[in-house]
Amino acid sequence: LEFRRVLFRSRKVGGAVARNKVKRLLREAFAGAEAELNPGQDIVVVARPQARELADREGLAGIDASLTELIEKAGLRGGPIAPGPIAASDERPA
Repeated sequence: LEFRRVLFRSRKVGGAVARNKVKRLLREAFAGAEAELNPGQDIVVVARPQARELADREGLAGIDASLTELIEKAGLRGGPIAPGPIAASDERPA
């Protein structure tokens, strides 16, 4: 097992159709990034209402870019593993 992912979408994201759209796009974005992720990771993504807006506005390209940014910020791509959880709004010291 390379890594495990858990996707959470609250009702704040929208109705069932909107939540499922965000879930499908996140799964597809993860599938594209899967080969580049460090093995042995548990990855939890909590979709916020902005994820629905991004999905409606930019589709897979927007979700993929956002997920890529989070993966880079968390240090999950290749190289050393970053300590602790990283939220989209967290700033890392330089």
